[in-house]
Amino acid sequence: MTATAEDVTTRDIPAVGAVASDSRTQESSTDDAVISSAQTPDGIRDSDGKFVRPQARYNSPTYDSPQQDKTFAMQDAPDLSAEDMRALFSGAEKEFSDFTSGGSTASVVHISKDGILTAANVGDSPINIYLRNPKTGAVLHARTISADHQVSNPAEKARIESEGGRVTTDGRGVERVFNEDGARSLMLARSFGSREIKGVSAGPDIAQVDLRDYFKDGNEVIVTTDSDGAFEHTNNTNRAHIIENALDEPHGRKALADALVRHADSFGATDNISSHAIVLDKAPGQNIVMAVFDGHGTHGSAAATLAQKSFERGFDDLKRVADLNARVKAQEAPAEPHISDDLDEGGAFTRDGKRISVAAAIKPGASFTPSRPGPLNGGRSGGAIPRPTSP
Repeated sequence: MTATAEDVTTRDIPAVGAVASDSRTQESSTDDAVISSAQTPDGIRDSDGKFVRPQARYNSPTYDSPQQDKTFAMQDAPDLSAEDMRALFSGAEKEFSDFTSGGSTASVVHISKDGILTAANVGDSPINIYLRNPKTGAVLHARTISADHQVSNPAEKARIESEGGRVTTDGRGVERVFNEDGARSLMLARSFGSREIKGVSAGPDIAQVDLRDYFKDGNEVIVTTDSDGAFEHTNNTNRAHIIENALDEPHGRKALADALVRHADSFGATDNISSHAIVLDKAPGQNIVMAVFDGHGTHGSAAATLAQKSFERGFDDLKRVADLNARVKAQEAPAEPHISDDLDEGGAFTRDGKRISVAAAIKPGASFTPSRPGPLNGGRSGGAIPRPTSP
C-alpha cells in the first residue's frame, strides 16, 4: 500500500549505515544486526540530583510510577508501508478511548530490509539520523527527522486554535493547551490520551528516507529514537561526540544506546531517559523496528505501557499475516489439468494402457472442457455428466 503525499514527507538525509538498539535487559544479534536497550532505571531526579518518585518533584501524590518511558525493538519484523504505520497509530489511539488520566508520546522507526526508513511520531520523543565516516570515526552530519509536537510550535498552535482548543501561557512562561475549565493542561500538541483537552491530536507525522543512496559512499548511518529526557540538557552536537567515542570501542554498537543514556544522565537530566540506537553500513537484510513511548500525567506509566502493547500487538499481527501469506505463496502453484491422450472404446480415460478415473485424469481444482467424444460430453455412453469446475 502507498500513502499519499499528504501522509508522508520524503526527506533527503545524507548517508546512513549495521544495527544497534537499546535495551540493557535484552540483547540479540544476527550477522547484520545488533539490538540493545538503555534507559535510566530509577526515574527522575530532584534539584539535588537524587532519584525520586515524580510526586516529590511535582508535588502530586498520584503518579503511578517513577519510570514512565517504555520501549520495544523487533528484528525480522514484517514489511510496513506508510499507510500501515498510520493504521498502527490509529489502532493505538482507539485503545485510549476511556483513558483520561494521562497520555503517551510514540516514536516508531521501521527500517526495511532494503534500506527504506519510515519514521512516525506523536509528541516530542525525537528520532535522529547521524552520518559517520568509519575510516576517520567522525560524525559528519546530524539531523532530526521527527516532528516536534509542542504547543509552542507555531503550526501546532494554529492547528489547536483552529479546532477550538485554548492555548495559554502558564506561570513559568510555557505555552500549554488547556481543557475547558482550565483544570488540566498539556505542553504537547499531539499525544495518545488526554482526550479531555480539545485540540490534542493523535495523528502522526510520517517521514520516509531512502538510505540506499548513501551506503555506496562507505559511510555509516546511526538512527536513534529517544524520549525527550535524552535532550533535556544536551543536543545533537554533543551526542555526535558520544557516538564517535562509543563506536571507537570494540563493542561500541552493542553499548551505543547505553552510552547515550549515560551521557544525558551526566548532564543532570530530571526526566526519564530511554534510547534506541541502530548503526547501518548497508541495507540490513531484515526489517527492523525501534519504538519509544514516553508517558505523562497521573497515570503516565500505564499510558506508555498501553501504547507500547498496542504497537507490539499490531506488529505481531502484521508478522503473522505476512508469514501466512508467505506460506501460501510458497505452496506449489496449481498445474494445468492433465488429461489422458487416450480414450478407450468405451470412452474412458486411460493412462499407460489402464483405465483411470476422471478424478485421476483431472488434477484437483482444475476445470476441463473435453474436445473428444466420451461420457463427459454425451458421447457413446449417452447422457451428459456435469463438468468439474474450479471452486
